Amino acid sequence: MTEIKRTDRKNGSSSSMRERTPLAEAVRNFGAERRISFHVPGHKGPGGSKAESLSRFLGMDTLYRDLTELPGLDDLHDPSGVIAEAERQAAAFAGADRTFFLTNGTSSGITAAVAAASSKEDTVILERHSHECTTRGLILSGARACYVYNHFDRETGLPAGISPEDVKEAIRRSSSPSVLVLTHPSYYGTFSDLRAIVETAHQAGLAVIVDEAHGAQLMFTAQEEIPSALQAGADLVVQSTHKMLGSLTQSAMLHVQGSRIDPDRLSFYIRFMHSTSPSYLLMSSLDLVRAWMQEEGQQIWNEVTGMVRQTRERLNAIRGIHCPGFFRDCDGTEHGLEQSRLLISAWDCGLTGMELSAELASRYGIDCEFADLRYAVALAGAGSFQQDFDTLVQAVGEIARQPFRSVSPVFQKQLQRYEGVFDLRPERGMTSREAVCARTLRLTGLHAEGLVSARDISLYPPGIPVIRAGEVFSREIIEYIEEGAACGMEFHGIAGVEKEGNIWFFCAQDEFEMRLLNGIF
Repeated sequence: MTEIKRTDRKNGSSSSMRERTPLAEAVRNFGAERRISFHVPGHKGPGGSKAESLSRFLGMDTLYRDLTELPGLDDLHDPSGVIAEAERQAAAFAGADRTFFLTNGTSSGITAAVAAASSKEDTVILERHSHECTTRGLILSGARACYVYNHFDRETGLPAGISPEDVKEAIRRSSSPSVLVLTHPSYYGTFSDLRAIVETAHQAGLAVIVDEAHGAQLMFTAQEEIPSALQAGADLVVQSTHKMLGSLTQSAMLHVQGSRIDPDRLSFYIRFMHSTSPSYLLMSSLDLVRAWMQEEGQQIWNEVTGMVRQTRERLNAIRGIHCPGFFRDCDGTEHGLEQSRLLISAWDCGLTGMELSAELASRYGIDCEFADLRYAVALAGAGSFQQDFDTLVQAVGEIARQPFRSVSPVFQKQLQRYEGVFDLRPERGMTSREAVCARTLRLTGLHAEGLVSARDISLYPPGIPVIRAGEVFSREIIEYIEEGAACGMEFHGIAGVEKEGNIWFFCAQDEFEMRLLNGIF
């Protein structure tokens, strides 16, 4: 395995920051007192020999700072002290009216937002290529979904966003539309004309929620055609601070702008999605990273995007490697991809993106964000170093120097199916809430065709459903999942896989019984 050496960038710890970190400082000071604990958590701090394994693994300071709601540390569910102050500073930094700290990831924030912005009588207009967490919001509120289907760039094999006209058409065919939910940017770095789409939705009286899980850096990198969601006028934006800016995994922020979504209802659902014992380590990391980005973010992201652009050029100079820097939207207009990721294809070398990713991991210790049949997706972040990009280019070059071969016909066929998924428009049999609340049966694909799925079935990562709860299984969707699984693609939401390779699906039993009574089976 290739050894990776790092040279530390300037330390961004709070001691050298001009910006105050109220929550992190309170947690640090409380832990430094080495108090006697008769409260949760059960490890009681480092705790001597009883917590020796935790102390060795995490370090004593980590355990001292793993705290709960104690005097002076505030309460995330009703903040009025240091948490409230930290959230106010985050809102001012992001340009939001209010910011909520999340300790259960962006997924919890999107679920809460969709539930807060809709009710059983409403229709939620969703970009089809949205994360599975949007379905959870529909399950909570009971609302119907109307999907806006993404365009597809045949040249690059990438989702190519949606247009304002697509949104207008969805609004026209919806009953009581209340909110539009978008993803910006996509997991591949593609995007839509967000400003125009937000304006279209607002003119129709809809609120706009944006899943900006992969876009927290846009406040530093935004160009005219790819602004941050808050700059584009979105009402509610949820960002995976941990994914791009470097807070601890599972920590995120939800930003509110304007008053189109009821703040009391939103607060309720955010609390609903949170543990009553939120992690002070996660919250403190949000406070610290906000201050770090406020002081150094522009410089850091100028460096990172420059390294990404340079690396893309170096990868494209390798024979057999393709690393696109653009995509074409539904009108054929060319746009540059968002500048925090590298989409690396070794298809011409005879490797799928999944195979390339596996070789990078096993031979070079390089772990990609995710991979599909065409691309291995390498995601940069605030902590990326030039040495990392150099090692990546060296590793891909060595892999590409192997004797070329052709990609397996099985993979070629599945790639065609993947491109066809963008054209599939599953029939809806129930609302998502009705489907997951129904009794379910486990059926193989042979018997599931024509029945309603009781679960989202998502290609993971990144967690985008192929079929959503309440939609009807078609032969094309079943074959895509079955053959994709045989190719090594991972799907969440299936009921199980037999040794022989047969896949079982969760089907809504109410629909099954109705068809049974009608003599279908």
